[in-house]
Amino acid sequence: MKVLFTGILALGLLTACAPSEQKQEQEVPAPLPPAAPAEIPKHESKLHATIYVSKDGRIFLNKVLTDLKSLDAKLKEYKSQHKDLIIFYSRDNRLQDPPETAMQAMDLIAKQGLPIQFYTDSTFKEIVEF
Repeated sequence: MKVLFTGILALGLLTACAPSEQKQEQEVPAPLPPAAPAEIPKHESKLHATIYVSKDGRIFLNKVLTDLKSLDAKLKEYKSQHKDLIIFYSRDNRLQDPPETAMQAMDLIAKQGLPIQFYTDSTFKEIVEF
């Protein structure tokens, strides 16, 4: 009796899991043109925080205006919670001398020993190549 029940149960599961003929007829894939392999932009594949310094010296951490004391506390907190965190850094008017707060922000990043990736502007889409 036990063997018969097990056989009926297995047959029922196989029937329930088998794709129906109707579905197979409906799922005819359309031919697709060959595509280049999809690349994930580097910044989307990394756990990161953004720091942007405006030309007047204002500091933005993840698009929120902050001051140096708060930046220091947040960087310390982030580092303790996320060992693989990287800082994405950019500043306005990068061809001119940086405002003092930009240098102070860099000192705070270095103090925490966080890796930095430099970007060309506030969108954080174009990486600075050295």
